[in-house]
Amino acid sequence: MLKLFQVEWCPACHLVRQVMTELGLSYEAVNVEADYDEREALVAVSGQERVPVLVDGDAVIDDSQAIIEHLHATYPARPDTAEQASRGRFRIVLKLDVPPAAALTRLREVLTAAEILVVAEIPGETIAPGRLPVGYTLVHASAPETAARVFQADPTIAAAVTIPIAVYETESGSEIAVTKPLATAWLYGVPAANRATHALTERVMRAVREL
Repeated sequence: MLKLFQVEWCPACHLVRQVMTELGLSYEAVNVEADYDEREALVAVSGQERVPVLVDGDAVIDDSQAIIEHLHATYPARPDTAEQASRGRFRIVLKLDVPPAAALTRLREVLTAAEILVVAEIPGETIAPGRLPVGYTLVHASAPETAARVFQADPTIAAAVTIPIAVYETESGSEIAVTKPLATAWLYGVPAANRATHALTERVMRAVREL
């Protein structure tokens, strides 16, 4: 059986688990110690202390991208692989044949029509000067009723209330990328908050598809 050395809070481990789900693979999860100095068993297997590490027969692979490439090359897709991938996808990307400023204007319009608030618009140059695409703007969208439900479920997880949407330039115009609030599922595990943010995400996705 496949053996995955991992921890639940590791984003790279999550990516590997997602691909294994898509391929319908069963595996043994070995949860390693939080302290790197205490990961003797992992070091004995892989020669280093970072996760994820996959053991597949004689193969020991210690990089998430390398693990994913190995899984795709070794194991065939299943009938529901595409559906599993779609459900696990953390964002959708839409391509528009207009510049970012026009795409941002249209985004505001469809969100307003869906009664979704634009909480913030953050220019890319204030996030990472010189590193993000031309015309990059990070939009945070939310709805008052979602914020109220999340606050009632757990007032300490206000960060789960907004949906981030990126607008940026491409060679053919612009792209709009809508990101699902993965942190609600990974870190909080509060069912009422997850339901509220899931409903908000679906509303935002439907609105953006009107573009």
